[in-house]
Amino acid sequence: MIFKTQITKKVLATSATLAILGGAIVTPVNVLSVAAAETTVDSMELARQDIVSKNVQLLFKDNNVAGTIKDETTQATINGVKNTIATLSSATKKAEFTAQVAEAQRQLNQRTDEKLGRSAVNQLFKNNDPKGTIKDGLTHEYIDGMEMIANFVTNLTVRAELQADIANARAQVDGKTGGENAAEIARQEAAKKAVEALFSNNDVNGTIKDSTDQTALNNAKNLVAAITDTTKKAELEAAIAKAQKQVTEKEKAVSGTVDAFVLKTSRYITGTYAGDITSMSLDVNGKRYYGGTVKNGTFNFYALDKIFNVNDVVVVNLHGADKAIKASLTVTVK
Repeated sequence: MIFKTQITKKVLATSATLAILGGAIVTPVNVLSVAAAETTVDSMELARQDIVSKNVQLLFKDNNVAGTIKDETTQATINGVKNTIATLSSATKKAEFTAQVAEAQRQLNQRTDEKLGRSAVNQLFKNNDPKGTIKDGLTHEYIDGMEMIANFVTNLTVRAELQADIANARAQVDGKTGGENAAEIARQEAAKKAVEALFSNNDVNGTIKDSTDQTALNNAKNLVAAITDTTKKAELEAAIAKAQKQVTEKEKAVSGTVDAFVLKTSRYITGTYAGDITSMSLDVNGKRYYGGTVKNGTFNFYALDKIFNVNDVVVVNLHGADKAIKASLTVTVK
């Protein structure tokens, strides 16, 4: 009876820890029932993982962690989810959820910067209408201040729109006509910078940066598409084509990490991967087993009945859509 009471107290403590402020976060109502059915450490960890997974999903529209965050997602809700992740024991699951929350944080920061940037630029114009006339008495010095705020925007498409409006405001301050010409020049400059930023040392004849991905490429493409000068557009599109080829080749490359397997403790071999992987296999002392689960950058393979000795030679094989092995990872057995 004393032992059961202690377990109940631990479960209640776990429930309190995992609850998140704000009502939008899932309350762990099922933790007690899980503990009553299975009081092992593994079952409690799985219950925590399930709750954290649901809380992370609630940050995103349609609960899709690969999509866009909800309009109502705030810094407070993100901080709450971060706190629940810290309660997990599995390093692999913790890394998976941390990466998803990091993406939510990135999107929230981007959204905040875009709102501030748009508000700053709109203040240059009467009735906050960037398509209209600038406010009386507007100076380049004041525009400089608003431009500094706009430059915090990381979305290149949005920043190009803001820079075009700023160029229009400067043209009006100078008493010039042809504000659209100034806007076109601003669009060309923004597109040029975006394309150069895809490459190491901004050299469009060289290799792309390690950080260049399809998202960065698409942003640059959108900026180039907004240019009306056909000659300049063709020049930048040629550079983008070079970058696209390199990104495609990079995405085909496969890499991964695998966690150590602890005898009498671990049940699954777990790890993470990057690249186009569709299945996996496991080699134990030269014998190959097929199966396991490969999904969303993580993998696991039940190995409790396959690995028995610290001297066992264990290798995880990651397979592509063509069934060929794209990468092999050696597992440390402890």
